Amino acid sequence: MIGERATEQLDMRAVPEGKRPAEPEAAARWLQQGARLLLAAVDTTGPEVEVWTTLGVPRPARWWIRRLTNEIAVHHADAVLALGRSPAMDPGLAADAVEEWLELLTAAPTGRAAGALPAGGALHLHATDLSAGGEWTVRASTPSITWDREHATTTVTARGSATAVLLLLMGRLHPGHPGLEIDGDTGVLTRWIEHTPF
Repeated sequence: MIGERATEQLDMRAVPEGKRPAEPEAAARWLQQGARLLLAAVDTTGPEVEVWTTLGVPRPARWWIRRLTNEIAVHHADAVLALGRSPAMDPGLAADAVEEWLELLTAAPTGRAAGALPAGGALHLHATDLSAGGEWTVRASTPSITWDREHATTTVTARGSATAVLLLLMGRLHPGHPGLEIDGDTGVLTRWIEHTPF
């Protein structure tokens, strides 16, 4: 899509070598090569050239680097959790993934977060391992939600490392996880998680 400067979705079956190999070592090489191809395509095409995105509308080609970086970070955490271990991301990366998720929820033309918070409800997220840039307040709005980077008194607050906050939003950790501190109406948080699946 980036290399062809496509502004509409391409048929993924038509992408050369687009199918993941079945053999694990070949699949690993295929994934690594895919990352290199993405970076090269953005560099060649130009990071500001608009191309199709999963939002259904074109965005600058660099959008894909951020989207796939955060996608991979969450799925890497899935693998770590499957091994019974605790994922630990760079706090800045995890915070960016939190913010990107909020952007995706509000940018999607489908109104993906509609009904995620009750009328008058608000959610405060606090990444405790960041001295700056680690707080977000999400409020119910018409037709969906709004959010900002402010500290505010809300219906419910979730505190923890940036990794824990991200994995809570992604439904990978539950509100009772020991790495999280929840204050307020946990029902509002549960509703949010159920209405905004990754």
